[in-house]
Amino acid sequence: MKDQEMTIQFSPLISYKPEEDTNRKYTSHTAPSHISGIQAFEYAGWRDECMSWHKTCYLHSNLNPAANIRITGSECIEFFKHIMVNSFEKFPVGSGKHAIFCNKEGFILTDGVLLCIGENEYEGFCLSPVIDYYASMGEYDVKIEPENHFVYQLCGPNSLAVVEAATGEDLKDIKFFHHRKSQIAGKPVRILRIGMAGSLGYEVHGEYPDSKEIYNKLLEVGAEYGLQRLGKPGYDMAHWEGGFPQMYLDWLSPSHLEPGLKDFPLYQMVTCGWQGDGTGEIGYGNMPFEGSASEHPEVLFRTPYDNDWAKTVKFDHDFIGKEALEKIAANPPRQMVTLEWNVDDILTIVRSQFEEGEPYLDLSMPNDSSFAPGGVYHLDYVYSEEGKEIGVTCGRMNSWYYHKMISICPIDREYSAIGTKVEILWGNPGKRQMKIRATVARYPYLDEGRNDSVDAKKLGR
Repeated sequence: MKDQEMTIQFSPLISYKPEEDTNRKYTSHTAPSHISGIQAFEYAGWRDECMSWHKTCYLHSNLNPAANIRITGSECIEFFKHIMVNSFEKFPVGSGKHAIFCNKEGFILTDGVLLCIGENEYEGFCLSPVIDYYASMGEYDVKIEPENHFVYQLCGPNSLAVVEAATGEDLKDIKFFHHRKSQIAGKPVRILRIGMAGSLGYEVHGEYPDSKEIYNKLLEVGAEYGLQRLGKPGYDMAHWEGGFPQMYLDWLSPSHLEPGLKDFPLYQMVTCGWQGDGTGEIGYGNMPFEGSASEHPEVLFRTPYDNDWAKTVKFDHDFIGKEALEKIAANPPRQMVTLEWNVDDILTIVRSQFEEGEPYLDLSMPNDSSFAPGGVYHLDYVYSEEGKEIGVTCGRMNSWYYHKMISICPIDREYSAIGTKVEILWGNPGKRQMKIRATVARYPYLDEGRNDSVDAKKLGR
């Protein structure tokens, strides 16, 4: 196999130290920038890449290493209980959790992955800078340090065969959201069974100096199994089919409204929150808002119940946002669904690009966020057939496998039954707009061979 060049460029480390305070138990760290650098856009093309998690397997290598941290200390569990909605009554070594942080109103501040790798020893992914902010208050004995790690994702029916061929060992014993150590190309790695596309999936974690050798080994052994390298559009679209709403694609954090957090030095480094360009146009970070709901981006603040994450919320401990979420849990107002867009209406939008007069906002690209120059947050109002506003859908995709245009959306529960007819208001305020007919469909949309239900022990090599 010809040596492959890596497609990620890492930003330099940025030093951060809070004010000296002998009463603080928190130990600060030198924090990497959250800017992910250069990403590959496409390899084989978005169509072939989007088929990979259905038919073969993909290899995704563009996760930001700056998001990886190591958490240690004698009071880690007490700390986690205070800031996360998850239960920590059971968290054995070798297991993982989908960690969710909420504010006092119950809106999600951030979410990510938390792994238990030893006694009082944990690894976190995509939890900064929120977790650093809470740790800096000094209430708990915790230490947070950057991990010089890479994370490779493999997803699809052949993903187990690829990681087994790369490690040379049987990995069928790894249950969903569990992990254990192994080796690839003679280098130590951690194999985690998890995936973002919904189908069978694994992650390979390791030390960054070993990343290129391990990457090439995965490519080498993966050739036999139809391995596809995954670019940015494919990675974005995997979340919509897989039914996993992702921050910066489907929902936004109100973290910039939290008085202490927004002034936290590490938070300010990552440029979170509403940004203006001097013309009245606003966006989140460096990405503008677009779509019929773009003048009210606060509609993208979500609770765990909006995102279909209710099973993760446990009221067996006190945590930030508990009181608000208990009230919401009694009667959640909205249910996450998939929307199938009407093909004839889509063609009307596309046809307008070739007619005289003002065209509709273009939707000829496979999705909005990946293909717009510099990226964009696209959010559209959803209405009932009677004209009632019942939700906001953010993002959409041309599902090449299912041959449908789909999006995911929290919708008023009375309209959430499969087959319900709704309308999506397409187009920016003050510009030409059109209501696109849509139908409520199953959620998650990918409904075969889902990772959490696959018995890996029954799969052959």
